Amino acid sequence: MTWVGATVLGGCNAQDWRLGFEQPAASQPYDPALPPTTDRLMAAYPDLESRRFQVLADFEEPEQATLFRRESTGRSDPLVLSTERARPETGVGSLKMALMSSAEQIVASDSPESRWSLYRDWSPYHLLLMNVYSPRDLGGFTFSVRSGTDQPMRYRHPRVFLRPGWNLIRVDLADMADDINLADVREMRFWSEPLDTPIELYLDDLILVNNEKLLFGEPHPERGDLYVKAMGRRLVVGAEERFELVFHRGQIVQWFDLSHDAARLRNLVGRGSLGPSPVVLSGDSEPIVRPDDMGQWSGLGIAAESHQKLIEALPVRVVVQGERRFGSLDQALADKGPDHRWTYSIYPDGRVYLACTGTARSPTFTPPAMGVVFSCDRDLGFNRQLVEQVPVTAGESLA
Repeated sequence: MTWVGATVLGGCNAQDWRLGFEQPAASQPYDPALPPTTDRLMAAYPDLESRRFQVLADFEEPEQATLFRRESTGRSDPLVLSTERARPETGVGSLKMALMSSAEQIVASDSPESRWSLYRDWSPYHLLLMNVYSPRDLGGFTFSVRSGTDQPMRYRHPRVFLRPGWNLIRVDLADMADDINLADVREMRFWSEPLDTPIELYLDDLILVNNEKLLFGEPHPERGDLYVKAMGRRLVVGAEERFELVFHRGQIVQWFDLSHDAARLRNLVGRGSLGPSPVVLSGDSEPIVRPDDMGQWSGLGIAAESHQKLIEALPVRVVVQGERRFGSLDQALADKGPDHRWTYSIYPDGRVYLACTGTARSPTFTPPAMGVVFSCDRDLGFNRQLVEQVPVTAGESLA
């Protein structure tokens, strides 16, 4: 089943910001002299190529363990570093996280007993990296991040499926930005829910990264010049001083009119994605629409992976493709399995053409109806305009 649509976006300035390091005394900022530990980290993680990163904990110094503790109902226990498991490419130590049940959590926050500080200002960074070792398949691992004290705000990450061995987790900090103040992070928590039997996990190399990279365009563009950047797990496509589109998980999640909002303060999309987002409809006269509910597509597979890639980058056009694949947890998602795919063609004047294809039904999944949703911030004055092409019958012309 295929849908095709087009939309025209408004016009748009690249923001000039400079990275600064402010650090509690207990931990050290990145050192341009590149000590051996930093050399190993950069060799192990391509995201560190920019050399703009902050190590929250690499678990190579005993003091780092004092930042962490195990909490359960009415109890708090200190943790120590372990050499039983570690990423051999980056060092010999890791943090052992023994969890007896889903009621237990590993907490990282400053306390009177800690001799290592949690770095607070995450705002200059785009990516959070961590490595987690699991002895078996585990479907409920997750973590949360809290900011502030007087008015605390919390972000909870969706559950991560861990495979046996080391699992590299890359989290785009933009996912947290709507829920917490990234400039004032005070706490992290790690746990597994559900957890039927006790498990010993190991945490290594907790790192903040500014991995922003210019993929296409001039370092000093002129008005209207197209550019493409990698930032976190996002792709950023824009025309200098006209507009900027941010792609995440294959869809447009931010849209800025740089001709009137050079500081990128107003996201014209609002929360969620611009679309088009395929949705399952109940078939009622007033169906409930849930564009952000991935559970509605569980009939295509209980596991889903999102990918996006830059297909073409030219001065006259940029093409981006996003894809969501469905499958099962016990095997890799096949290239030819059920999927939803978006292909965007972006032009310097603001035109965006898109083709949407995807699996709507399968032998085991037969929803009563399906629709496509576009969404934007209603408070910014958008009006809905529907343009329908009238079918041409034999003997008629389009004139």
